Amino acid sequence: MPRDHQQEMLCVASGRAEPASRDREDCSKVVLVRATAFAALLVAPMGLPTAAQAQDAVQNVEEIVVFARKRDETAISTPVVVTAVTGENLEKQGIDNLTELPQMVPQLQIQTNGSGFGGSITLRGVSSPTSSVAIDQAVSLNLDGVPVSYGGVVRMGFFDVQQIEVLKGPQALFFGKNASGGIISLRSAGPTKEFESRAKVSYEFGAEEIVGEAYVAGPINEVLGARLAVRYTDQEGYIENIIPVGTPGTFGPANKFGPGTEEIAARGTLRFEPNDVFSAEFKLGYTMSRDNAAYMQLQRIACPYGIPAPPGAIPGAQDCSADDRVERSDLDPTLAALDPRFGDGVPFEDIEQILGTLDINYNLTDAISINSVTGYYDLRYELVDAASFGLPLLSSASLIEKSTWSEEIRVFSENSGRFNWMFGGFFQLDEFSTVGTTVIGRAAAPVLVLPTTSFSIDSTTVSGFAQATFDLTDTLELSAGARYTYEKRKQDIASVVPSIQAQLTANLPDQRKFHNLSPEATLTWRPSSALTIFGSYKTGYKSGGFQVGMLDAGPALRGPFDNSFDEETVTGGELGLKTALLDRSLMINMAVYRYAYEDLQLSSFEAQSASTTIANVTGSVVRGVELDFNYKPYQIRGLAITGAVAFNESFYKDFLGDCYTGQTIAEGCSAADTDSNGRFDKQDLTGRTLPRAPKWASSLGFTYEKPLMNDFLLTVGSSATYTGRYSYMQQLQPESFQDGVTKIDAFVSFGPANGSWEIGFLGRNLTEEYQPTSGAGVPLTGNPQLTGTSRPGGKPDVFGSTNRGREYWIRFTVRPDLLLN
Repeated sequence: MPRDHQQEMLCVASGRAEPASRDREDCSKVVLVRATAFAALLVAPMGLPTAAQAQDAVQNVEEIVVFARKRDETAISTPVVVTAVTGENLEKQGIDNLTELPQMVPQLQIQTNGSGFGGSITLRGVSSPTSSVAIDQAVSLNLDGVPVSYGGVVRMGFFDVQQIEVLKGPQALFFGKNASGGIISLRSAGPTKEFESRAKVSYEFGAEEIVGEAYVAGPINEVLGARLAVRYTDQEGYIENIIPVGTPGTFGPANKFGPGTEEIAARGTLRFEPNDVFSAEFKLGYTMSRDNAAYMQLQRIACPYGIPAPPGAIPGAQDCSADDRVERSDLDPTLAALDPRFGDGVPFEDIEQILGTLDINYNLTDAISINSVTGYYDLRYELVDAASFGLPLLSSASLIEKSTWSEEIRVFSENSGRFNWMFGGFFQLDEFSTVGTTVIGRAAAPVLVLPTTSFSIDSTTVSGFAQATFDLTDTLELSAGARYTYEKRKQDIASVVPSIQAQLTANLPDQRKFHNLSPEATLTWRPSSALTIFGSYKTGYKSGGFQVGMLDAGPALRGPFDNSFDEETVTGGELGLKTALLDRSLMINMAVYRYAYEDLQLSSFEAQSASTTIANVTGSVVRGVELDFNYKPYQIRGLAITGAVAFNESFYKDFLGDCYTGQTIAEGCSAADTDSNGRFDKQDLTGRTLPRAPKWASSLGFTYEKPLMNDFLLTVGSSATYTGRYSYMQQLQPESFQDGVTKIDAFVSFGPANGSWEIGFLGRNLTEEYQPTSGAGVPLTGNPQLTGTSRPGGKPDVFGSTNRGREYWIRFTVRPDLLLN
């Protein structure tokens, strides 16, 4: 049988687009052609639109193929709650940064934290502590098939993307550990069958940011294809440092705007496909970025008593609100006497990241295939900066290094019969280390010096998984599977101070082992190719680990202290419906879900001692309802309307949490009286909402493409996203609550219909909303002696990491290969 016809039969079977990922583009085309013909047959006898109109309508409907269950399926047929965004749609809306993806996916929050902690990702109100550099993420990234759970990867070059899939809820069976909240799966673009090239230059006026991107792709010969993509970014900065020059106790600043960033990124791809049996694709990506102020995104957002609290306060210079202005000093240059890495005191951060993947597919028989994905991730991060909210309070010089090797092998069936199966194994070696010196206060008279301390954590993970799918009838499918994971983590801590080293060695565990079994089952009913209804039982697992950082502060040296924390587990399920209506011009997805988390990992920051504690919450619940739609009416060719609305409740089931600094008995600090002075130190958070978990989130947007004379195309569009009220502090200090905000984006572009060139204008966050997603008490502010008493007045100021403000972009794109034709 010819390969094209064989592929067509596989693609249309049961609404799935199979087999392997290398044929994804071919499958989507086959499904689209079949859907076009089917819609035309439906509407012709009805006399409503003509057959040609129906065909046009279906051509406007995007039959996206997803990889949510590690096999290619159309989005409407896969029984997983997934939002898929193609590279074409990302390009239309000018999204070239991972932090902008939430504009298209309500309930998703992604933000860089302005430090080596990298970033925070929240989905359906589930997230991980943002204050520890070594903790894994509850919502992980999967890059070209390689799992990367380190938060800093959100800063890796985000460009030349083929498709992004946001999978909601636990995904342990197919994606392994550290997916208790969901997965963001990103696939970069690969070689093309014909030669292609593109260059794009963008400029943003406010930050004086210029971005250049280019790629070339095509066949080298009959069996080898290649692609090379590059990106360069340079910006002055979108945050203004308004600290008065010459303020006593301050230094510099050397830079008035920040974070002034320079970034270089490149990715090369080779695909070897000698026949229909074997294929191999190798990708190697590199990102180097440097900016002038890592902590510049951190600012004093709220002042409980109306004015900034000392130390660090500069009267009249700080507005205690989230905006595009900060007041920050450089570091004390005499700190170099304590650690030469402090240098001249001018802040900077350097980040280098490498990601390599090797994806091999081999068809053992017509019905059995093997897939191997080998991954390597490497990070080197260097930071010199001060958490300065006026005067320099907490200065750090640190180096973080991380490398991860992983290998996953899957053996799976590829047939259209009633029974399909998959099994495989995963192995990962991870090495993490950080070394740094932290000084609280001035070098001449420091409040506390935390001498150079190095942390090293080595992890080994082994897991096995299996899944079977059985068609009970022609329309009813039952699938079930499980993944077993074993993980061992070892830590080694060394301090240059012998007395500290002795106490750390005596008090801290040297290793932890974790075991987990995560089963999953799904019942799916597909009465037609336009309707899928499913119910799923799911479980998930997130690694335990060790807290690193300022263990020398706070209680760590006052007695036995265990810096490890337990694994996080989740059990629950969801009901979903996916349907195509109005001749497949309207796609609707609905889901109802409930998940119970045990030992949820959260962190608390004590402002006065500037110390962080990671602890496991006894129990929490996440439940909600969500709906999204995509409508492309055939009556108005070129128009697409998208929308989504979600209601989510995320709350503690049973939890006594730390009080925030200065919290009084009347304000709820009335539990666990363990202080020798008779003060309470815990608050009952049972029933309270988790941090970064808004109850309501919604979006509405449109794009419209209008052909003009002489074969030109005008494209306009806009989108609005609403995020409800939430707190960005685990202790839920009242001043940390962020009110609901609505952000609006808009764009317009013009160029030839063949895409040979295009000029576009984009506006982001036109309502200029600032929305902190992480934060804590400003170091050394507040009065812990008033915590758990009846005496008010001890609350700290609150700082947070905020998003970028209003942006105005102009963009020019050219396709040289099309210009020459």
